[in-house]
Amino acid sequence: MNKILFISFMMSLTFLSACTKTGFVEVAAGNPLKSENKARTGLSEQFPNSPRDEAFADNDNARKLVSELKGRYKAHLLDLQRTVKASGAKLVLVNLTAEYGSRTYVDTEKFIADISRENGIEYVNASEKFKGLAPETFTQMPKDGHLSKKGAEIVSGVLEGVLLQHKDYRSNVGQTNKPALFGDEKPKRDEILDGGKDLPYRLKTNAQGLRMDFDIPGEKTKQRVLVMGDSQMNCPFLDNQFTITGLLQAKFAEIEIANAAIVGYSLDDQISLFNERAKFMEPDIVIVQTNGGDVLDQYFSHRNKYSRVDKAYEPSETEKEFYPAITSR
Repeated sequence: MNKILFISFMMSLTFLSACTKTGFVEVAAGNPLKSENKARTGLSEQFPNSPRDEAFADNDNARKLVSELKGRYKAHLLDLQRTVKASGAKLVLVNLTAEYGSRTYVDTEKFIADISRENGIEYVNASEKFKGLAPETFTQMPKDGHLSKKGAEIVSGVLEGVLLQHKDYRSNVGQTNKPALFGDEKPKRDEILDGGKDLPYRLKTNAQGLRMDFDIPGEKTKQRVLVMGDSQMNCPFLDNQFTITGLLQAKFAEIEIANAAIVGYSLDDQISLFNERAKFMEPDIVIVQTNGGDVLDQYFSHRNKYSRVDKAYEPSETEKEFYPAITSR
């Protein structure tokens, strides 16, 4: 194996090991809409594992699985595009993962970029900014694989360009019958957490269930940017002011930037969250963070564990055939 590729491979393995330790979910927002669906709970207990790089093995079962999951991802992305467009907002899809160079990233980045381009969705690859960097320079490694202050600074620099590009964009669609919550975080939290990893940080949420220090006013006087995604955008182990959205808010006082990212969420979760809550904050720009993990997160066992849509996800024949190949974590 080429020496550079070998080093990159070993770095990815080390990173994945840090990311998959127990206690990961509890350190951030967790899943505030935990299901009480007995069928779903039963499936989660029967099928506790979800695929990662093993899904890209060189065999027919893996290829069939990835093709099926990519189909679901594409359908959700196009649904998200229609949903955001109906609200009058501008959708920007941002590829962000700290696992740059991993098999999952390599095998999905072009797919996500291509379907975005083919369907007129603005696409930004923030992950490529980590190319050539050791994980310790932009993540919390070796304790955890999420972004460090430096990593958040790198990504906020990318998104700064996005905000400047669309600084004059405004939605002309208003909302009525607004709910009390715009996000899925537990409102009015102010806690010191560390997830058992000796990485203490202060988690604050506003009264509207968003990870930010102030409430979105009832009267809209500024441009509003809604940021959605999973734990990479939620930024556990960083105080609010050091998160990606916190850094952006400090630079753009003329914009209200809301962080609605939640650990474990994927595109279908963004759709339901947007329809039920987030669209009522009347965003002008909707930045949705995604990565190859979202493709794999379409697998039924991951949906049963994390999806905010309260239903039981039954496995397809392809998923059942592949399940024995999944490494227990």
